[in-house]
Amino acid sequence: MSTACGDQECRQSNEYGESAEDGQRGVPFLTGLRPVWRSGQTAAMPQTGGLHPRNVVFGAAFKEGTVRAAPYPLVVTVLGIDPGTAACGFGVVQRNGSRLTALDHGWWSTPPGERPELRLKQIYDRVAGLVGQYEPQMVVIEESYVGVDARTALSVGQARGAALTACANAGVPCCEYPPSTVKQAVCGYGRADKAQVQRMVKAILRLADEPTPHHAADALAVAICHALASPLLELAGGR
Repeated sequence: MSTACGDQECRQSNEYGESAEDGQRGVPFLTGLRPVWRSGQTAAMPQTGGLHPRNVVFGAAFKEGTVRAAPYPLVVTVLGIDPGTAACGFGVVQRNGSRLTALDHGWWSTPPGERPELRLKQIYDRVAGLVGQYEPQMVVIEESYVGVDARTALSVGQARGAALTACANAGVPCCEYPPSTVKQAVCGYGRADKAQVQRMVKAILRLADEPTPHHAADALAVAICHALASPLLELAGGR
């Protein structure tokens, strides 16, 4: 039985005996491996204590106990935010294996006549509350596209800053996706309209109704985009 490890070939030696499969075709769960290099040279591999071989660093000068970072967790909770000062949408999506489930979604608004700092505090508090309630592994925000309206750009930028600060204060990492990337991931078309996004979000998450308003649908869509991208990044070796 063999499995590829970088540009070397790692082969199970008979002296270690046969081991049970861990559920993945062709990848045994071993307590010991002997890497066999293409040059024919062999190096003794220390016992890994039941560690899966794909998490062990193989190389000509490996160190005992050296491992890669843990693989991406099977169950992942993602909080999506569609930022805005007047209206802000949110969506919480959980990925369990290949299945996506919507845990919650909605939106809130801030009074237009209220002082700017108080409106931003409301956004901060709401995002902090969602992070505390659902404990997401990642918060994702859709990048803003506001054309040439500088005033709108400033307002949305302030809302994004409040949301990002709430996540940073809670120690939760954040990332962003352009609207075209989100639409491509959810609808298969980077210029899909909001109605198409709502229909596809409903289908992907198996919702009874289309999420409304579009702020909530957009937040769910960006969460779906990250949840779908995470397994691909894992396979590509990204984190």
